[in-house]
Amino acid sequence: MTCGLLSNLQGTLTVTEGDGSERVTEVSARALIGPLAEYQVYLTLRGRALAKAAEQLQQQIAAGDLSAAQQAYREARTVDQQMALAVGLFSDLDQRLNARADYFALREQDPEFMGFQRLAYSLFEQQSLDGLLPVAEQLNLDVADLRERLRAEGVPAPQLARGAGSVLQAWHAQQQGQAQLSELALADLMSLQQGVDKVVSLVVPVLQQAHPEQAAHLAEANQALAAQMSEGIAPSVLPLTEALAAQLANVNPLLAAAN
Repeated sequence: MTCGLLSNLQGTLTVTEGDGSERVTEVSARALIGPLAEYQVYLTLRGRALAKAAEQLQQQIAAGDLSAAQQAYREARTVDQQMALAVGLFSDLDQRLNARADYFALREQDPEFMGFQRLAYSLFEQQSLDGLLPVAEQLNLDVADLRERLRAEGVPAPQLARGAGSVLQAWHAQQQGQAQLSELALADLMSLQQGVDKVVSLVVPVLQQAHPEQAAHLAEANQALAAQMSEGIAPSVLPLTEALAAQLANVNPLLAAAN
């Protein structure tokens, strides 16, 4: 198969039928320009919301209001997880924003343990604001850095499905063996699915003409997870998360080819 780059809009995708004949389906790179532009706008708006929420979180921590800080955390974390695909493009920022305690030698006591996981540990497990102001300040700096990088680089087309599947796989791996999801784990999944839903809404129309079956399977897997995750029952949610990640992995080569 031969496919053009975004700078060369003459690419085609050759599909071999089951009987050995060839069916040439035009997959114009123009079909990806619109979705990529729309996703960039989505990230810009979400990045603006994340900056606002992170600033509010810092203010509530500085004011010493635990309840308000917990709510501000939830709002900021929601946006962070909706943007997880994009955050994952930058490993250093992803590490600072989202790394869990078990990645560090001293776990929760490690001075390098920062970001949302550090905030959640103190706000919800310890019910304490002690020592959190520097963490919140660094979070705001990292959010500003993320927004600047996304303005400069954006998300490459091959990362739409691949990145969306990866964030679901990472969440799934962390929750394996859990009989019931925690409040924060379920909230993370709901936000992740919202971010993935945006990607699915953009790539399904691109896939429908040349690959209608794969497009339908992806849409169905996304709808199934959205319908069930509000129950918060791990045995129900985990297989659906894995199934959606698998469908995203299945369509990724098709999108890469169209690029």
